[in-house]
Amino acid sequence: MKKLILCLLVLLTIHSQRAFSLTRFQDFSFDQKGIVFSIDPRIELYNVMNMLAGIPTITANATAYKQEIFGRFSAYEQHPGLQFFIRCRMKGWGVDNPLFFMLQLDKTLQLQPGIDPGVAKGAGGIDTIKQLAIAVKQFCEDSYFAEFFNAHAPFYRMILQNTQYHFRDFNERTRLEQYYGQQHAGYNIILNLLEGEGNFGPSVQTPEGRQLYAVISTNGSQGDLPSFTPSFSTYDLIYHEFSHSFINYLVHAADVAPTEHLWEPIKQSMAQQAYDNWLTVVQEHLVRAATIRLATQRFGEAIAQSYYHKMEIGRRFIYIDALCNRLQQYEQQRQRYPHFSNFFPHILPCLDSITQQDIARLQALVQQYRQPDVAHIPIPAQVHYDSSMVFIISSHENDETAMAGLKAYVEQYRNMVNSRINIITDNEALKTDLSHCDIMVFGTPHGNTFLRQHMAGMPLQITDSTVLAGNLLHGRHFQVVTTWVNPANPAHTMLIHTAQQAADIRNYFYSAQKEAHNYWIAENLVTIKSGDYRRMMQIWFADE
Repeated sequence: MKKLILCLLVLLTIHSQRAFSLTRFQDFSFDQKGIVFSIDPRIELYNVMNMLAGIPTITANATAYKQEIFGRFSAYEQHPGLQFFIRCRMKGWGVDNPLFFMLQLDKTLQLQPGIDPGVAKGAGGIDTIKQLAIAVKQFCEDSYFAEFFNAHAPFYRMILQNTQYHFRDFNERTRLEQYYGQQHAGYNIILNLLEGEGNFGPSVQTPEGRQLYAVISTNGSQGDLPSFTPSFSTYDLIYHEFSHSFINYLVHAADVAPTEHLWEPIKQSMAQQAYDNWLTVVQEHLVRAATIRLATQRFGEAIAQSYYHKMEIGRRFIYIDALCNRLQQYEQQRQRYPHFSNFFPHILPCLDSITQQDIARLQALVQQYRQPDVAHIPIPAQVHYDSSMVFIISSHENDETAMAGLKAYVEQYRNMVNSRINIITDNEALKTDLSHCDIMVFGTPHGNTFLRQHMAGMPLQITDSTVLAGNLLHGRHFQVVTTWVNPANPAHTMLIHTAQQAADIRNYFYSAQKEAHNYWIAENLVTIKSGDYRRMMQIWFADE
């Protein structure tokens, strides 16, 4: 009898150890000044299940990794746990709810108490959520996902090493806590290697306090490695997702009904972005306004306006100006209002004063920011130098010697491509109908009045000490070639040869690299950066 009991105990121990090992994951993370960056097994398991389910939002990057997943897990496409997961998603479970559910599981995939009622309701109720947690864990164990995850340690560590290098100066926990006057138990940035559906900002209540999450999608790849860099868009999503945890609970407790009439003018655009009620729309407006203010602190007013503000207005979050103005009042009175929650009662009333005239003006600004309404911007190599083309040269450069050099360069360039092309000055161009042709503009933004007038709406911006094109480049001798539409007729092209200094606009014809993309930035003809303009949410941005 003793031998039988001993055997049973051994079998139970082995079974228990096996079950534990099937959900035992290595830790892949690093701490960057109080924010933990990680590759999370729950999110990678979620991505595997999405791939097997045929959810069409997986990133186009990480080709080899995706092929490994299909090779390893395709045999489990009919697994009951996966099929239960698919049925929950097919019920119309929202874009972010499945991911929020995954983070409500602990690292052994046990469901933790406190799941958001809205998340549970979307899946069919709390009982369904409990069944789903069991199903997901069973799929994980039966498919030996932990073994797959742990075996990719070199791959994950390389991604984390690259990310840690890119974010070596990142110190945004301090900025967030100082701005809101509030602390949370933990801040976590999860690197989502495969999801292309967007970025998410859940928070989870734990015994130690609230853990904040920003689950961020890759913004490119380096070979087979998904890459994560601190670009303007990355800062935007980090500020945005973390800010939800400082703002949402305040908005949810507020009475937004008195301003619900403001919803109708933007209702269709909001619905297209999955914001289907006024409370959520108000919440999103305030989070985005706070993001602009945080970006202003980090990057300065010019970038905050040309990138962050333009992006949000273009998406038709037209009430953010009123909220940003109110937040500036908060920033100026921090001794009186040390915490964001102290000032919050003064924020939303600013919406009461928005008039129909304001709405009409802001709707027009949306359309302005969405221009040009074209499918693509031609690259320099696609420009045809026929005799109808017009060259426009600056006449207001400060340096007379540089001005003479520029004139000689323009004439030389014209004679190389087509000697019949007409050359006119910037002053003449402003008085001439140029809607019938392609144009080419030469000069600096401060020396060419035509360029100065028409460059303001472009994704690429030039100052005396910087060039903004997806990210910010610092220097005083950048040379730039870029394309845009002819401001008089978007069916035609505007090609621009410019620089910060007129004396640097020379010898561009020696560089073949300037022809291949929408913009080329160089110093002494050495390419610093090149890229294209892409339209996202109807707004044109430069590649990051």
